[in-house]
Amino acid sequence: MERNNTKLIVVSQHAMMTWGPILEQLFEQCHCSDRFSVCGFEEFLLHREYGNPYIIVLDSEDDCLQAANILHNFSVCVMNYDLPVKLDTKKLDKCRVLTYSTSSDNADFTARNAHCIQEFGCAFEIVGVGVIGRIKLRTAEPDDVKKQL
Repeated sequence: MERNNTKLIVVSQHAMMTWGPILEQLFEQCHCSDRFSVCGFEEFLLHREYGNPYIIVLDSEDDCLQAANILHNFSVCVMNYDLPVKLDTKKLDKCRVLTYSTSSDNADFTARNAHCIQEFGCAFEIVGVGVIGRIKLRTAEPDDVKKQL
């Protein structure tokens, strides 16, 4: 598949299994699949010619360590604020870091007021500068809040 002119969103292998098909479908429905594509972290390392690095999502300590030397290629890095790894700002170059958390108000985006709704699932608010949005999930698993954030 030719992807050289697309902006790549690179996610962890675990997230790729969950979010890859959803993002690809979203790009197709928004008629922007010719401009954006998603690939797993390992796939990107093997085939960097797939497109122009745009966003990288780091949701594990291993991802952060593996990506340390390539972050300067990306415009945006989205990562879990609660990870014990801190990125070397000298290696970021022009890469803007956005963080998320389910516990720290120091993150750019924080899930707050997570609660279960009987016969529906979980709900929470995304808080950044003010309330950004309210989310309802059709799951009763509180751990899914972190995945959705």
